[in-house]
Amino acid sequence: MKRIILFCVVFFASVVVHAQVFKYSTTGFSYKSYNETYGYWGEWSAWEYSNLLVVVDLGRERITIYTDERQEYDIYDVDEDQYDSDGDFCLSMSCVDQDGNRCGVRLLHNSNSDEMQLYIDYSNIIIVYNIEAR
Repeated sequence: MKRIILFCVVFFASVVVHAQVFKYSTTGFSYKSYNETYGYWGEWSAWEYSNLLVVVDLGRERITIYTDERQEYDIYDVDEDQYDSDGDFCLSMSCVDQDGNRCGVRLLHNSNSDEMQLYIDYSNIIIVYNIEAR
């Protein structure tokens, strides 16, 4: 829990902290799915515009994305934060969604810009949202 709080303070310094709730807006999304017949991941879809609210509630250890059908991800484990070869910061969390399915959620901050992305990783699909602080 302390790593989540520290990450959000450092990673999202532009956000005003109130009761450990961070709010973001999506600007677009893309996805790719796993082809079980052939055993490989497909290509990323074309980016589509989106304007959704994303709430990271550290007190409740939950991430909520307000789509037509609200998506909720309860955090049950946080991996060590890490930097990739490009210097981008990534925080990976293990979660359970509202249907009880396990998934991974990754928050990525591009070191060369202020771009942030939220990845939701299932075994058969990956969804990515471009996000910005509200």
